[in-house]
Amino acid sequence: MKKVILGICLTLPLAAMAQDFSYDYVQLGYANSEIDVGRDDVDVDSYGIGAGWAPTANSYTRIDLAYSELDNTPLDGRDYSVTVGGRTSLTDCIDMYLGVIGAYSKVSDVPYSSDLDAYGLGAEIGMRAWIVPQLELDVKGTYLDLFSGDLDDAGADTDDFTASIGARFYATPVFSIGGGYSYAVDSETDTFSAGVRYDF
Repeated sequence: MKKVILGICLTLPLAAMAQDFSYDYVQLGYANSEIDVGRDDVDVDSYGIGAGWAPTANSYTRIDLAYSELDNTPLDGRDYSVTVGGRTSLTDCIDMYLGVIGAYSKVSDVPYSSDLDAYGLGAEIGMRAWIVPQLELDVKGTYLDLFSGDLDDAGADTDDFTASIGARFYATPVFSIGGGYSYAVDSETDTFSAGVRYDF
């Protein structure tokens, strides 16, 4: 594995290898998800805001808030999560990170029930890599289980594994635009996302 990582870094420009990764930022984003529900698909539009902070050189924290609307339904959702984790530099061009997630979700305007909510925990593992000096790649796997609350009591499938890949282009050293794709395995959900980020 080390030889593979070193081989990747040797193919990258020296300027990219010298850059560090920022975990202190604020960001805004939009995502469109398509959920497979049998013969039909459900589209979900989500709008999110997030912030990250690295209290030490080898740790990070993140807060994410999102509001979602399900097309052609009265349903809307709110998702809140807090992540605490650690990071390490595998090489000058690649970071690896691992975090624990606490999450809360709420679905409003549910027929025959005003609101449904759920609480849970999860984990993430990922790698960030500089491809060129202004382009960063982020690959991540996330497992989340909303094991407590109304959704779980109603028998809903509340745990899922999601694989994602994203890229950020830094127009300046502190401002970037990004895009990504993720797939949730159990719910068979495809998500495309875009956003802007400001690093401190």
